[in-house]
Amino acid sequence: MANPFQLDRSWLKGNLHTHTTNSDGPWSPQDTVDNYAAKGYDFLTITDHNMVTNVAGLRTGGLTLLPGAEVVVSPAALGQTIHVVVLGPTAIPEDYDPANPPPPQALPTFGKWCELFWIAHPFWSLLEPADILPLEGYIGVEVYNTICHYHTGRGCSEMIWDTLLLHGRKVWGLAVDDIHRENQAGKGWIMLKAEDSTPTAIYSALRQGLFYSTSGPQIYDVQIQGDEVEVHCSPCQEVAAIGLAPGTGWTTHRTDITPPYEHVHIPWDVGQISLRIECIDEAGRKAWTNPFFI
Repeated sequence: MANPFQLDRSWLKGNLHTHTTNSDGPWSPQDTVDNYAAKGYDFLTITDHNMVTNVAGLRTGGLTLLPGAEVVVSPAALGQTIHVVVLGPTAIPEDYDPANPPPPQALPTFGKWCELFWIAHPFWSLLEPADILPLEGYIGVEVYNTICHYHTGRGCSEMIWDTLLLHGRKVWGLAVDDIHRENQAGKGWIMLKAEDSTPTAIYSALRQGLFYSTSGPQIYDVQIQGDEVEVHCSPCQEVAAIGLAPGTGWTTHRTDITPPYEHVHIPWDVGQISLRIECIDEAGRKAWTNPFFI
């Protein structure tokens, strides 16, 4: 992917997984928009279960509103239903039946009626990499999901994401709220570099992975130069460069620099094919870049 930190564009803050009272969320669609606008978001996707909430008639409060939905495909190997967030559909196909969902092999056909889609909360669903590896067409997985973190402690899915990357899947990691209660809003989001704030530009930037995900920390810049990675971030207790191969990577724990860290240089093995950056603040909140394929 292109390095989003090097693009001469403004950052856009967005939440891509949001429920309203049209399914099982805490607020009406309009109140949901108003609350995210008050938190300084730039775009929002309403993803009620098995339906497309009409966002066309809502007061935007300056947000770009994107239609979406959370749907399911049939169970994985151990019987878990695979949840999928679809972005940009005008409607759910009439033959879609959540009580008798389509098989995972049908996922590529979703691209006929939506702009893009990804796998929701894989750790919460207790999916194994083997459940996701055969799937096609998805742009990524939710590396962080607020409700899953707050309710069950299974909100982070880094291991599943890394295993997919190890097997050659160039997929992105998304942080989302997936709100079902009021106190879950504004805890997981992405920072996106799009050409502008139109839906078309947002969809394009998402496909290209031009964003980072966070549950709190900010990442200002990442530079990869030869055998070194330079990271600028908000004050953090740890910064890590995560490699694909077993046993590879580097963290600030291996340096003699005292935290908090805001500007660090991390050695990197130029023989590795990709890396991603994680920043962790004093409260344990994380930020994740998408992988850089070198």
